[in-house]
Amino acid sequence: MKIDLKISPDQLIATASVLEDIDNVRALSSNEKLLLSIAYDLKDKICQKSTMTKRKTDLFSTGKKVSVSLKFHEAWALEKILIERKGILQNDFNKSMVQTVINVLNQQLA
Repeated sequence: MKIDLKISPDQLIATASVLEDIDNVRALSSNEKLLLSIAYDLKDKICQKSTMTKRKTDLFSTGKKVSVSLKFHEAWALEKILIERKGILQNDFNKSMVQTVINVLNQQLA
C-alpha cells in the first residue's frame, strides 16, 4: 500500500532537517529499534529528495508541490518520528511546516 505525500518544498526541507540528526538517537526497546530502522531508510529517501528539490527550486516553482511516495509503514513511522522530534527545531517556521506534514500524514493514514 503506497501513500503519495504531496507537500511544499519548505515542508520537505523542514522534514529533512528533523531526520538529519537521527544518527545520534539511541534505541533501547524493540519498538524504538524498529522505528529507528525505518527512520534510517526515510532519512535517505527524504534527504535525497530535499537535496534534489533545493537544486531545482527557483523563484517561479516555489508554489509547486513535491511528491514523495512512501509505503504505509514508512508514512506511519514518519508521523511518529515527526511528532516525537518536532521539539528539537529552533525555528517556529520550521515547527509550523513540520506540523503541517504531520497533519497531512494523519489524514492519509486514517
